[in-house]
Amino acid sequence: MGELLSKDMIADLVINLINIVILFLVTKALVYKPVKKFLEARRQRLEDEAARAQAGQAEAAAAREQYEALLAGAEEMRRKSVAEAQNAARAESERILAGAREQAEQVKREAAAAAELTRADAVQEAKKDIVEMAVTLSEKILGRAVTEADTLRAAEQFFEETNV
Repeated sequence: MGELLSKDMIADLVINLINIVILFLVTKALVYKPVKKFLEARRQRLEDEAARAQAGQAEAAAAREQYEALLAGAEEMRRKSVAEAQNAARAESERILAGAREQAEQVKREAAAAAELTRADAVQEAKKDIVEMAVTLSEKILGRAVTEADTLRAAEQFFEETNV
């Protein structure tokens, strides 16, 4: 019986090995190839998504660089605009100050001219008053009427001597 058991066991072992090989071949044909195909498709899909993500990151980096360049350009334009506005304001204030200085000089000239005219009028009025007083005094001293020619000659002589 010892031999029978071992022959049965060997036969069972061989049958089991054949079953395992057949099962392996059937499993390989039915399961392994579809699973391998599924895994390959999944790997390809992941690689495509990774490539798209990398391309998206590159686009985002390029967009960020472009945004930063635009921002730098806008900042430069703002600085230039502020500088131009300051220069324009400075020029305008200089123009206004120059106009104000010119107006002040004009007012001073006009005031000086008016003062000179007033002084000249006052001198003329004083001369006239002096001549009238001199005529009145002469008439009293001489006891006769003094002619206008006498008065003018005496006034001119007096003013020449006094440098008025």
